[in-house]
Amino acid sequence: MNPPEKPSRVDLTFEEDLLVARLDGNYDLEVELSVQRAREALEAAHGYRLILLDGRKLGTVTPDARKAMVVWARERTAPGSIAMFGASFSGMTLAKMVLSAVRVLSKRHMRFDFFHSEAEARAWLAEERGRLRSLLR
Repeated sequence: MNPPEKPSRVDLTFEEDLLVARLDGNYDLEVELSVQRAREALEAAHGYRLILLDGRKLGTVTPDARKAMVVWARERTAPGSIAMFGASFSGMTLAKMVLSAVRVLSKRHMRFDFFHSEAEARAWLAEERGRLRSLLR
């Protein structure tokens, strides 16, 4: 018997050059398409992407969302950094697998890391901001 599906929801906010995604439920295709539009806006405005993922309420990442991530990433060249905090061990493991595949299959420079707290994740992203800006010079 499969557990009931957890309805998907994502709250997206921009803080200057940072996209904050607060995930609630399964990361499905609808969520991925919303996040793609937000990532495209960051890329257009800044030439890079900084993303903070709140994984405290993350369910799973669906196969169609994983496929869409890889297809989308193959078309991109702008660098980016992703920090996730609060995810369960299984959530971090799945996210690491997906993000590793995206990094290998895409043409862009992408880094990601996992953190226990939002403050730690934000501190790392602040360092990444400088590195990403220097890549664009």
